[in-house]
Amino acid sequence: MEKVLLIIIALSGLSAVSSHAERQYHFVYEAKNMSEAQRYCREKHTDLATVDSMEVVELLNNMAGHNKQSAWIGLYHATGSWRWSLSDTSFYKPGETEFRRWWVGGPNNSSWKKCSIISSNDGNWDDLVCDILLSAVCCDVTGTNVTFVSTEGLMTWPEAQSYCREHHTDLASVRNQTENQQIVELLHERGDYWIGLYRDSWKWSDGSPSSFRYWREKEPNCRDPNVCVAADFYNSGKWEDLDCGVMKPFICYKKNVPVSMQVIKVRVPKPNSGVDLNDPAFLEEMLVQAKKNLRAQGLDDNIKLTWRKQPDGKVFQKEQNLRPNERNREETRMEKVLLIIIALSGLSAVSSHAERQYHFVYEAKSMPEAQRYCREKHTDLATVDSMEVVELLNNMAGQYKQSAWIGLNDDRVTWRWSLSDPSFYKLGETKFRRWHTGQPSSYESEQCTFMLNGAWFGDPCQKRNYLRAVCCDVTGTDATFVLINSTRTWPEAQSYCREHHTDLASVRNQTENQQIAGLIPSGVSYWIGLYKESWKWSDGSPFSFKYWAGGKPGLTGIKRVCVAAAFKESGRWFDYKCAEKKPFICYKNVPVSMQVIKVRVQKPNSGVDLNDPAFLEEMLVQAKKNLRAQGLDDNIKLTWRKQPDGKVFQKEQKKKDEL
Repeated sequence: MEKVLLIIIALSGLSAVSSHAERQYHFVYEAKNMSEAQRYCREKHTDLATVDSMEVVELLNNMAGHNKQSAWIGLYHATGSWRWSLSDTSFYKPGETEFRRWWVGGPNNSSWKKCSIISSNDGNWDDLVCDILLSAVCCDVTGTNVTFVSTEGLMTWPEAQSYCREHHTDLASVRNQTENQQIVELLHERGDYWIGLYRDSWKWSDGSPSSFRYWREKEPNCRDPNVCVAADFYNSGKWEDLDCGVMKPFICYKKNVPVSMQVIKVRVPKPNSGVDLNDPAFLEEMLVQAKKNLRAQGLDDNIKLTWRKQPDGKVFQKEQNLRPNERNREETRMEKVLLIIIALSGLSAVSSHAERQYHFVYEAKSMPEAQRYCREKHTDLATVDSMEVVELLNNMAGQYKQSAWIGLNDDRVTWRWSLSDPSFYKLGETKFRRWHTGQPSSYESEQCTFMLNGAWFGDPCQKRNYLRAVCCDVTGTDATFVLINSTRTWPEAQSYCREHHTDLASVRNQTENQQIAGLIPSGVSYWIGLYKESWKWSDGSPFSFKYWAGGKPGLTGIKRVCVAAAFKESGRWFDYKCAEKKPFICYKNVPVSMQVIKVRVQKPNSGVDLNDPAFLEEMLVQAKKNLRAQGLDDNIKLTWRKQPDGKVFQKEQKKKDEL
């Protein structure tokens, strides 16, 4: 074992990655109250520890070791702090964030009532439990101007917040009595509606979003208003709430710790007979010994070593055996050809991550929050459209075995028009509906709309008893409606209308609804252009490639479903509620360059077939090594360009003066 490891360490083998990406945690065993601990951490490090994922929980448990005490982390209770979901300060004039329209005696500030509603009857507000199902009021904001929009489906407050942030700007903020009255006039149906005011009880000391929770059973349970949180390492780091004046050890963190990764190919010559280098126990022991060796060289414990597996699942591969004279001749022949190729900068050089570069983000967020982060920092949430991408993400995940959001989602709430040109619609016209009583139903299969006697009904888009359709011809904002009396499915009707007219009919108001109803014979059903999209990628890419886990997707009765890749299941997809908090994967569009160089090889050795596939492949391997030695990274792909006859190399025709 020692001999093998000496070779590996001498080559700086394995993969070395900091396991504390961005944050480095520090246990301080001097007992302090919460305020004193917070002050200490801010002076010596960054702040008290933010624990926002199971990865951090496991890390702290490993650091605690045999210490089975509890220690302060950065979470504390802040009672009575009402705030708006839309937090952009430029949207509010002085004092507007404090406008309230509570009913007499409200809010009662019960510990479980943390979200607010507006009554369409009188415009008064009340505080309610956040998981009640209600409709909501969203807002579209441009500068300081706002337009309010009511939702159709029933949602909890967190689901309403996610929905409004994806489809509009946010849940409605109400800055004054004028806006309060505008909302009341908007709400035609009587009842209560969610607005954006909520009470945020738990906060992190560093201001991070309060999302991840790891409470011990029957916690939190302290009724004292001055409550802070400690991680109990006798109970696997689970949390307990305590009076903030209690004296305890504590955990600080320091941010922006550099992260690096190095991947080195390891060659082990002539292993002892009977030694299976791919035995998992043997590989694990090698990692343990390697870590000890690195620690002896002065490297700290923020180093993670992993083996990178080959496509067949093994770590080590046996090299092809050649007799010494054959090996020397093979290497000499290969080196001579490659010197010519590299001197000419030959082959085709293409980024192997063409167009997309993927980024894991381990901060847990809901799907809409993750989408917004990816669009701000990169391009969008990850689109996974091939097995090549699946394998790439599995390799990047390494030892990470949780699930992470990708960009796939199923929007089962939002109805939209096939004709999507926004210039065709005046304000509010995309929201006009003329549903029949009890429509649309809750059946998930009913994602397209037909009109019957002037009323609208939801129906499966691939209805077996095909329907007729109403197309429209559009000029500017003027529309003419045309009946198509041959029967089709909804997608077929859409294709026909787009080919022969403008699109399936959009119905913007009651006048147009009456026009179409006047054209349609009584008792006959016709498709119109209103539909619900199903599975779609966040960046709008076509949805065709699928990599579902067994029995998935399986969620029913939920308005909107999002998808995460589970790396414990080789990156297969599972469907979840979009409001769940998870790590996520972004991608960024990167420039792609390609260079094609003609390669001339003069007078190859006799017996050398330059078009032998094995020979060409080995040339690519050696060329890649040469490029890497010159400082080029692994985002380079080398390929041969074949001629029309399928060969790479062609014998040049000699010119007459050379004969």
